[in-house]
Amino acid sequence: MSGLIKNNSDTSLKFVYSDNNSLSVIFHDNELLIGVVGEFNKNLKELEKITETSLYSRGNSILIKSNPEKNEIVKNAIKFLANQFINNGSIENKDILSSVDNFMINEKVKNNNVTDIIKTPKKINYSKIRKTKRLCKSLETKRHNNFCGSSRNW
Repeated sequence: MSGLIKNNSDTSLKFVYSDNNSLSVIFHDNELLIGVVGEFNKNLKELEKITETSLYSRGNSILIKSNPEKNEIVKNAIKFLANQFINNGSIENKDILSSVDNFMINEKVKNNNVTDIIKTPKKINYSKIRKTKRLCKSLETKRHNNFCGSSRNW
């Protein structure tokens, strides 16, 4: 492939532009490639459907075939997904949608140095806690009554 070669700042991705409106994304880290592509190319298929482009995975690279504007969108999406995988260790469906969202891409560029993601804690179900406490109390009462009742018979 002839064309212009650009390296990502973290050197785990390399981008090769070709004359035939295609772009190759070359991964230097196979674990990162597996994480971005997903099981059975699930993440690539979803990204292909969202962006209406043609994506091909072969070896340690992903080939993007579309017009130059869409190629750049997919390139930025793959960079976003690679960063998500590096930071979180996995990629979820919502990350794939976020990767092509202009707002999320702009936020990532603005906050390039910020890599921490704050997740809200799960909602605590206090009714289950109350039920569990009541159940424990009733079990304690039954044990106490059984113990006391058996001691009287002696």
